[in-house]
Formats: sequence, structure tokens, C-alpha cells
Amino acid sequence: MKFFAFGLVLLVAGASAFPDQLRVADFQASERNSFIDNFRRIIEVIRTFIIDNKFDPWVIVRHEREAVRLPHLNVKYIIENMEMTGASNIRINKMEYSTLFNRLDYDLELPEISLTVGSFGITGLILTRNVNTAASGSLKISGIRIVGEAHVTVDLSGITINTLEARFTLGGTEAQLKVTVQENDVSERVNVFINERIPNWIKNNERDINRVLGNVIKAIAQRILNRPRTVDLW
Repeated sequence: MKFFAFGLVLLVAGASAFPDQLRVADFQASERNSFIDNFRRIIEVIRTFIIDNKFDPWVIVRHEREAVRLPHLNVKYIIENMEMTGASNIRINKMEYSTLFNRLDYDLELPEISLTVGSFGITGLILTRNVNTAASGSLKISGIRIVGEAHVTVDLSGITINTLEARFTLGGTEAQLKVTVQENDVSERVNVFINERIPNWIKNNERDINRVLGNVIKAIAQRILNRPRTVDLW
């Protein structure tokens, strides 16, 4: 995640330091605008990367592959008529920096990821057990959002992220899948797991998820900020 870098210079009081204050203030304004502009450019690079590599839409007419590691593994899988859309539609709902409070507020969203599969099947042998699994149908994941704020300190020597908070929310999931395992229909259990249990688990563990997510984003963002300014995005 390369999209959290922000800053504000703290002015030093005193008439004798006034020329330096002007220099720092100019640095402050240029860095603030540069960080926000760079963030938006990074999002655009991600969008372009996804589209150029044909991940949105991601279409598989037919793909067949075998995995053989005798005597323990001998399986074959086939995917037909698969399409996934929405991965590149990253929206920046909010990106604002407050010079008064040294705070950046952000709101990122993937409105919807949609997946349809004409047929998917795995057959073969794993260890000593026969495998025969098939699936088809559709899955929609909506309202994937990360909202939060970051407090930073920026001076002429660099940028430090003091705190970063992230709040992850999921609008909902809609699975309409037909799944068979060893010729037993388990569609209802799979759909209930995706449509109900996963959202409930996210809600019940919201505090821990947000804490871990915030720490991960902060660590990645700080590492990016510590790189030389001339380093490419990728």
C-alpha cells in the first residue's frame, strides 16, 4: 500500500528565525500538495496496472491444468467462462490535509467486485483420497472501504507518521453459488458462510482488524517515505 505520505512543518517562533520560517513554510506547502498529488497518481497507476494486465475485466474462457506430484498428488482443475469486474474502480471519496492539526483524513472505496463462474472443477487424488469438487454461480462484494486519519510530523530532515488509524468496513456480500463436494450438494452452507458468517466475523472483530490494518498501513507508508525521492513507484 503505497498511498499514505503526508506532512506539515512546525514553524519556530522568534524574530531572528523569520527567514528560516519563510523557507520552512514554503517547504510545508509544497510538500503537502506534493504528497496528496502523489497519492492520487499512485491510485491512478494502480488502476492502470490492473486494466493493462487484464485484471479488470478478468476473463477466462477456459483454463485447464494438472498438478502431479506422485504418489501423493495427482489433480486436475478446469475453469470455464469466468469473469471478474470492479477491481480497478478505486474511489477516493476524501483526501484532505489539515495544516492546523497536522492531520490527513482519507476515505478509499471499492464500490463492488463482481465474480461469475460458468464452471469450476477439481478432480483427482490427494494423498489417498479421491477429490471431486465442482462449483458455479456468482459472487458480489460491495462497499469495501478504508476510512481513517494520519497524524504526521514533517521537517526538513524527513517525514514521520506519528499515528495512523484505519477503519475497515464491508457493505455486504452476495453469493449465489452451486457447490458440490464428492457429489454432495453443499451450496447452502457455502452461501451462508459467505453471506452471513464472514460479515458477522468482520463486525465482531472490528477493533482487532482495524488495529492490525492501521499498523500494517503505517509500517508500509513509513517505509515508502524513507525511500529516496527518486525511487520509482514500482
